[in-house]
Amino acid sequence: MRKILWTTLAVLLAGIVLYTLAGFALAPQLVKRWIEAVVTADSGRRLEAEAIAFNPYTFEVSFTNLTLYDRENKTAFSIRQFDSVLDPRSLSRRQPTFSGSVELTGIESSPASGGEFYLAVNRLTADGVALQPGAASVETMRIDGPEMRLARSGTGELNLPPMLKQLLPNTSASWLRFTSIEVNEGRVQFFDEAVSPATQFEADAVTARIDVSGGESTGSTAATVQGRLAEPAGGDVDVEWRRNHGNRDTEIAIAASGVALPALSPYAAAIVGRA
Repeated sequence: MRKILWTTLAVLLAGIVLYTLAGFALAPQLVKRWIEAVVTADSGRRLEAEAIAFNPYTFEVSFTNLTLYDRENKTAFSIRQFDSVLDPRSLSRRQPTFSGSVELTGIESSPASGGEFYLAVNRLTADGVALQPGAASVETMRIDGPEMRLARSGTGELNLPPMLKQLLPNTSASWLRFTSIEVNEGRVQFFDEAVSPATQFEADAVTARIDVSGGESTGSTAATVQGRLAEPAGGDVDVEWRRNHGNRDTEIAIAASGVALPALSPYAAAIVGRA
């Protein structure tokens, strides 16, 4: 009996040692190949992860330098660090699902050149996160120090819709669902070449909050944005926007104070005589 007991304990101990070694040493490489293959097959875009750390006991996964490429093999999205928890039940479904609270740093799209859309985020934290190929849901999100550049070409085309269409081939798909987003100390640059002379607006110290309630057919989306226009326009601008999902009614209110547009600005000419 004692021999059987010691043999059982030895087998258990050996199993724990092998599981630990495989989990910490072998599993990260398997998870790396698996997540790259699944996301690439699901989205049609190549995903690369420089390094992955995996804890086989807590199923915590940490990605370092996670990069998603667009269809032209250019960097579309890169994340320096992504810490999450893997749902072990998703392993059998080949649909990796990550959940928990995450912190992302160094998020940056392709640099803006030739009218490309540009977005950079210094730090993003999110709670109640659920991520899987093709879909994501977030309860609360906070974005610190974002920078966004928008441009309108001489033909009047804004560079934002083409970027969204490229990222989401099925525009009707629910790619991201969230409850609330807070933006802190953001910066927005807008270049307009559809007017003459070409105009550039910049807004610094932008703060915003977006709240979503209900579903696609019920509930509402509300947003409040505050920011200060850079010189020479100057001044403070507050925007409130609300949309009811059911009847698609939209309410928008804009309040500006101390704004001084240049006398020959096409925007100044367009709003002359209007409150």
